[in-house]
Amino acid sequence: MRILIFPRDIRRVDNPYGELLYRDMPSLGVEVECFSPWRALWGRYDVFHLHWPEYYLNRRLPKALIGSLLVLLSTAWLRWRGTRILWTAHNLHSHAFSHPAIEGCFWRMFTGMLDGFVSLSDACTKRVEADVPGLRQTESAMIPHGHYREAYPSAIGKIRARQALGLTPQQTVLLYFGAVSPYKNVPHLITTFRGAALPDTIMLIAGRPDSKHGRRVEVAAHGDQRIKLDLRRIPREEVRLLFSAADLVVLPFSDIMHSGSAILALSFNKPVLVPARGSLPELQARVGAEWVRTYEGELTPAILTAATAWAKSSDRESRPDLSSFEWPHIVQATVGLYSRLCAQPLPLPLTDQEMDSIKPAAMLNHLPPA
Repeated sequence: MRILIFPRDIRRVDNPYGELLYRDMPSLGVEVECFSPWRALWGRYDVFHLHWPEYYLNRRLPKALIGSLLVLLSTAWLRWRGTRILWTAHNLHSHAFSHPAIEGCFWRMFTGMLDGFVSLSDACTKRVEADVPGLRQTESAMIPHGHYREAYPSAIGKIRARQALGLTPQQTVLLYFGAVSPYKNVPHLITTFRGAALPDTIMLIAGRPDSKHGRRVEVAAHGDQRIKLDLRRIPREEVRLLFSAADLVVLPFSDIMHSGSAILALSFNKPVLVPARGSLPELQARVGAEWVRTYEGELTPAILTAATAWAKSSDRESRPDLSSFEWPHIVQATVGLYSRLCAQPLPLPLTDQEMDSIKPAAMLNHLPPA
């Protein structure tokens, strides 16, 4: 089988998900190539597998419009040539939701061309089928997000890691790790931390901010020496220092379906505090309440204080059981879904009316008035 995957930088070094998923597929007879317009136009593929098809919708308007049209036209062209179209539903909308009219149009067109989808959790399956009833009849599989234990250098001792970061063994260390975007709710985390009764506690905020959000984080943290900011893309070899030093990983998302950062924390054997949103209660059920603590509503100083005491308790095993998130099973399940899709009759080509709806003029009609 020949598989074309989107986006082209899915194997990027700051998120090993794509590399771990596709690394061993050639040994199973699957040839994988990353997306380019040229390959989409001229290549012959059995499956076009899209992760984050909303990739361009988080950009400024011109790039959002042009990039989204590229995704739709490439998908339509490949489908017309007999390629099966598969979507992994990491998210159900763009995080920024900057262009709601275009986004609504994009998802209607895109989901109408799907031959199947992958959900990373049972909660996601239910949400997809509720939001897009037409997908209930398509081929699908629940294939969880794998762990990161093989993807990063091994953890080191807590004292050694703290020495490298300029921290002391006696301090309690809370860590936020990941992209610093509005929906990640980092300024609220800082405000909550400042209002909590947590003496001799350090808050580490590590990750690359988007264009303007970093300034909001800096303002929220200003004047508090207990808050350490490292607002950049963290090199992979430095990630283990942060997690090795931490007592608790706090991820106060305001909107989330899945969290790679939560999986990463568990991969480093760190307890995590997350909201009871999206698939995170399901993650807690799989891994255990001694490793994943959830809360309802907004994070408060009382919730953070209680979670910090919980994290420092010793009534847990040395590492969480992540057997449900092993990559060999995930890769086999994904290849099995490819095979089922390819065994189906070829998809019907799009009608002239459907093709017209994907032309640039159709998308332009969804722009807000000047």
